[in-house]
Amino acid sequence: MKRMICLFLSFLLLFSAAALAEHAKVQTPGGWLNMRAKPSTKSAPLEQIPNHATVTYLGQTDDTWSQITYKGVTGYVQTRFLNLTKTAEGKELYPDSNGAVYVRKTASDSGSILAVLSIKQPLTILKVENDWTQVSCTDQDGKEITGYIRTERIDDQYTEPQESTNYYDVTGISGSKQAIYEHPSKSSEKLVTMPKGTEVKVLYTEGSWCKVEVDGIYIGFVPADTLQITGDSLKEPDNPLISYHATYYLCTVPSGSLPTYVEPTGDLEGNLRETLVIPEGEKLPVVQKAYQSHGQSWAQVIWKGRVYWTPTSSISVSKETGTMYYTKPIDHFTGATVYAGSGGAKMYAAGSRLSKVLATIPAGTEMEGSLRDRCIVVTYKGQMGYVFYSDVICGLAQYQDPEDGWHFAEHLDDPAPSPTPPPPEKEEDFITSSKARSLADQALENAYNARNLNKMQVNIDRSSSKRGSTNPVYELAYFQDGKYMYNVLIDAITGSTVYTANYTNFGQTASFATEKPKKPTVIAGEISASKARSLADQKLRSTYGGFDDHSYKVVNERFEKMKGYDEPVFRLNYYADEQFAYTCVVSAKNGTILYHTDIWDSANTEIDYSTPTPKPSYESTQDIGKDRAISLAKSALAGKYPDFDASAITRTQCTLHTEHGHLELPYYYITFFVSDSEFYSCGVHAYTEKILETFGMLPGEGNG
Repeated sequence: MKRMICLFLSFLLLFSAAALAEHAKVQTPGGWLNMRAKPSTKSAPLEQIPNHATVTYLGQTDDTWSQITYKGVTGYVQTRFLNLTKTAEGKELYPDSNGAVYVRKTASDSGSILAVLSIKQPLTILKVENDWTQVSCTDQDGKEITGYIRTERIDDQYTEPQESTNYYDVTGISGSKQAIYEHPSKSSEKLVTMPKGTEVKVLYTEGSWCKVEVDGIYIGFVPADTLQITGDSLKEPDNPLISYHATYYLCTVPSGSLPTYVEPTGDLEGNLRETLVIPEGEKLPVVQKAYQSHGQSWAQVIWKGRVYWTPTSSISVSKETGTMYYTKPIDHFTGATVYAGSGGAKMYAAGSRLSKVLATIPAGTEMEGSLRDRCIVVTYKGQMGYVFYSDVICGLAQYQDPEDGWHFAEHLDDPAPSPTPPPPEKEEDFITSSKARSLADQALENAYNARNLNKMQVNIDRSSSKRGSTNPVYELAYFQDGKYMYNVLIDAITGSTVYTANYTNFGQTASFATEKPKKPTVIAGEISASKARSLADQKLRSTYGGFDDHSYKVVNERFEKMKGYDEPVFRLNYYADEQFAYTCVVSAKNGTILYHTDIWDSANTEIDYSTPTPKPSYESTQDIGKDRAISLAKSALAGKYPDFDASAITRTQCTLHTEHGHLELPYYYITFFVSDSEFYSCGVHAYTEKILETFGMLPGEGNG
């Protein structure tokens, strides 16, 4: 009898636990989710849970991990990959932190917006309907409303969002040696360890943690009590080339006679340019001192504003350096000859002194570098890495002129840097912004017969030289009711009109001071710009699952003729946070969608978006089948990756894509899983057997 009672009580406890247990839905960016034996990424995986699978939620163990049961196995997963199920109905939850959340009147991306929520506005869950959830909440005015939001935008149902205080662009200094963590938890992955005194940019605080950025490379979390927040903006490292000056080695000419050549070749007699007489003791800047060509070492030196090639044997390079200045504004530097400094130069794996040191480059070593804001990318002994400006001496810089294309100072007729700094621009040399506005108004009236300009909002910026002018310019952007109307560039010194543009009729007509704009021809009965926008929104919504027209700023332009089209069209470019996201081309004649693309899709980044992509034609449209696709994929991966071993594959996933995907349709995408931490993928065209993509990587948690 006692045994029966114990069994009954055990059953009752198990039943009660099951009855009280909640369910959660796995929601990853794509692929499976690892369930581990312990709450750590270093713990062995017990199961791989498919995306969107339902699991039994047993509770959170810390800030990052939760305990669950799946198919009778109990283990741990990262909480951020769990989402709502039906059991959340009736609870008060919160939106996630990935931007504004729209509450819509109907469960559709095209439903009218009732409210826009922030992370701090609670929701009451009324009904979960797969992709959409019915909620009640208060709008911005405090009014109670009922509507729908996407289920994926509701934050983890078991934790409330923590208060966050923004300290953007504020400096913090580490008070001790400190690890930067991927998440605000010491059980999460360590990204890098920074020494005491490291300067960081504090992005914001989250509870007792600070999210920080170091050198623009590492972004993660540190305990707030390990930082001293100074309140000052983080000082950017000095980049001498961005400031149009550089430090050079100096040399002398012992013989007083300097033979110079057109180019560093083996034909010394045929390429002799001239022999220069250099006064005794005269010091010349050295651009390059050890360029190897035709079995001989060459140098480049600057003399009286010109760059010359000469054999290295004809000069004597000292350790003395001097500063040289570029005499004309240079918008874009691209590369330079650099030398490791007197103490040598450390080459890092990334653009941060916290990254791994790949090599220490001996003092005086000559290298070609690609310039960056904080450091220079160089190649040393076949390995590429980063060195800092403070550790090198910079020689000749290559630069890009936005008007004339590429220019390199080693060309004989190009101006060399000068030892004399350019005179600073004097404020009194510039016309006033009010004068620039008056001149811009007059230019628009002359060019486009523009009226009521005084009623428009005008943004005026003074910047360095832009198209059509070597002088600084005023750029004036005209807006009316939030709509971009006109753009004008006025020379900031002479007051002349550099450029005008008209956006009022969705057709951009440009004038470089002398051009007269052409009025677009309007077709009788053509659709309106608003109708084109509506058709474009509808097409993009139906084609791209993540598209939400309310999240984008749209530039709608009407073209009389555009490359690839003989009829007038509307081209609509969609932007999110200033990033180009989607394009749609609509016929102005009948509203036909002529072309559309997702710019964020990496497969489309190199195409001409103004030209429709022709549909490919195939000799045969016979599907090769999964078995053939898998066989081709194995051969392709074995040819590219020496470590690929077909016998080591633990499981294979093969999917046929016929309507959507990032490769040429239709195609099979095959993924071969070797272990929990390694897989290989391959895309194979379903008709032509063409290998479209090969890929091998170490997957992160929840990435598949």
